[in-house]
Amino acid sequence: MEMRKILAVLALAAAVTSCGESSKDNPSGNSQLAAPSDIVVTRTSRTSVNISWKDNSEGEKGFSIWIRDPENTTDLRQVGSAQADETSFDLTEGLVEDHSWYFGVKAEAADESLSSKISYTIFFVQSMEHYPVLTIESLTEEDCSFVVKYTMGNTEKHSNIRYGLCWSADGVPTVDSFSQAGPPVKEKGETVFQVIPDSQIEHGKTYKVALWFTSDGGTWYSDPVEAKLKDAPEAITLSWEKVSVTGLPSTVEIYESRTPLSGRNFHAWYAIADPESVDFRVQIPSSAATVDDQAAALGSKCLVLINGGYFYNGRHTGIGVVGGTVQGTLASVRGSLRSGDTEYNVLYNVTRGVFGVDASGKPSVYWCGSDAAGAAHYFDRPLPSVRGETKWGPVTSSNPSKEIAWKPAYALSAGPALLYEGRIPFNFTETSKGTEYYLNNFEIMPYDIFGKDVLADRTAVGYTEQGKIILFICDGRIEQSRGANLLELARILKGLGCVGAVNFDGGGSTGMVAMGNHLNSLLTGSGDPLNPDSSYNRPVVSTIAFFAK
Repeated sequence: MEMRKILAVLALAAAVTSCGESSKDNPSGNSQLAAPSDIVVTRTSRTSVNISWKDNSEGEKGFSIWIRDPENTTDLRQVGSAQADETSFDLTEGLVEDHSWYFGVKAEAADESLSSKISYTIFFVQSMEHYPVLTIESLTEEDCSFVVKYTMGNTEKHSNIRYGLCWSADGVPTVDSFSQAGPPVKEKGETVFQVIPDSQIEHGKTYKVALWFTSDGGTWYSDPVEAKLKDAPEAITLSWEKVSVTGLPSTVEIYESRTPLSGRNFHAWYAIADPESVDFRVQIPSSAATVDDQAAALGSKCLVLINGGYFYNGRHTGIGVVGGTVQGTLASVRGSLRSGDTEYNVLYNVTRGVFGVDASGKPSVYWCGSDAAGAAHYFDRPLPSVRGETKWGPVTSSNPSKEIAWKPAYALSAGPALLYEGRIPFNFTETSKGTEYYLNNFEIMPYDIFGKDVLADRTAVGYTEQGKIILFICDGRIEQSRGANLLELARILKGLGCVGAVNFDGGGSTGMVAMGNHLNSLLTGSGDPLNPDSSYNRPVVSTIAFFAK
């Protein structure tokens, strides 16, 4: 199989100098031309390479191409030339394998004294016999992911290895387009299982997907494979009626629906507001309290409040941001919460969906995780863990990808992310291992939250393309409302116009209070032990609310 090889810049020669004033800034042509930059060398065959660069000058008459042996500083040779505005040259002779070379490019002026300095990059022309053998064995197209299996061979002579998948809808895929590093490999030659979530792939486009492999010797690519996502799940549109709440300002609107869901009784509410008109806040009190008690304690400026994230033993689990201050961490999670399952003692590093707003009130949905020091990081994709298949290394500022420079003023993690850029990044497809081994449960959500048949009370927060924020709840597990599974929940939020959304704690935690009025059903049967038939709402340790400005 013919491989493509790109070597990113390993080192710049000491001779690379920054040029003076650029002719782009001084088009009169009376200053020295700006030197080319971003030089990349691509191995195209045993005896040839392609040299590309960024043109930083104007008015050049062309470019000259140079080669120099690092072991012989006097051996500087011009090996070719390119016309003005060209940014690529094929060098087909004069190369020796298993040897490093400095490749240089110079912008030539009509007046030689105004030509640029030569910009260099070093490239090791490795022997072809050491080329890694990179093979994509299969690629399966899902409605929310590409599932790829691949192998890597002939890697023994390589050190400082990194690898993964890259993809592009516009041309040849490289690590400079869209890419995702792969999981740790346990044994040489093993088949690697990696999923590309649709947070990075658009529906309706055909992509080329390739395996990349980087070592001290350079970067190589497999032959690309074409793939296209299946049709996305359609939005669910319910009938909604506006709810009148005494004292609620017109800046916040609340709607209610009793439209059946998939043939089941269903009862849901949502509040919608523009963050320019109200404040969106997260609260993490020192002890658990019901949504009613928390709303009352926050006073009349608290317009609408819902329950927030997950908790255990009275403590919030996950990452929260209150007034710009980060609280909590995201630890690795068990593959199963059932002590008798084989996955109970298997730990997975995870990221979880997070919803928040910055200081201006702009809402966003990302995935978040904690590094070894407990610092929070935000990403445009989940760590693509697959229960029973792929375990990923710990979260860092560059794993699963380069972190997003997001500084939320208020944010809360829970999961899973329901919508990202209008796409639903999960489904209930199972792997070959069967029940509860989900292919796209990247956040490793437990069995009582994730699954086609898990119908429950739900809480979610989303935002529309116009930047409005929606607080959503639905009743579940009662005759009047059987609840929703997560995929139905995502499709409902999509039907409300949301382009980003996150699922929050549900079940007995679900509750919405508007101006002191509790809107949804309370729990019965296990509240006050002295009055077991009384209605109650489970105390929670975090809440999300709209406040009057």
